[in-house]
Amino acid sequence: MKARYIFRLDDATSFMDTKKWKAIEEIFQQYGIVPIVAVTPDNRDPDLMYQELNPNFWKLIKEWEDKGWEIAMHGYQHLYHKVNRKELLFPYYDRSEFAGLTLKKQQEKIRKSIDIFRKNGFDPKVWVAPSHSFDSKTLRALLCETNINIVSDGIAQYPFHER
Repeated sequence: MKARYIFRLDDATSFMDTKKWKAIEEIFQQYGIVPIVAVTPDNRDPDLMYQELNPNFWKLIKEWEDKGWEIAMHGYQHLYHKVNRKELLFPYYDRSEFAGLTLKKQQEKIRKSIDIFRKNGFDPKVWVAPSHSFDSKTLRALLCETNINIVSDGIAQYPFHER
């Protein structure tokens, strides 16, 4: 069986380094690679502010979608709070944008995120958690507020269904 891979590009924001993303885009286009792009719709994370606000950000995302790239929701603002990583579904880090918050608070953040996507003409079907950190309440909030039913995360040799 021939090897198959999923490429996922995280942290697409309106402050991303567009020159570097353009270089990746050209390579992917050259080789026919169709990635998942994890978009943070209202980035407030200073560590992800590589250049001035790109007023054409959503136009670029639309161009990627038109190429067949999967546009995924990558949280809301990419801002973290401390969590006990043992309470996460994938215990990589001790920080999260969502996990550890009440279901109501997570729903509120996801609702604000999806509203931005929809206002810009997108209805993502894939969730990519910032810092790989989410809990079962995050999944419930996604089901309540969005049409998302795919999570791209974890380490596995093959896609799988769980819970």
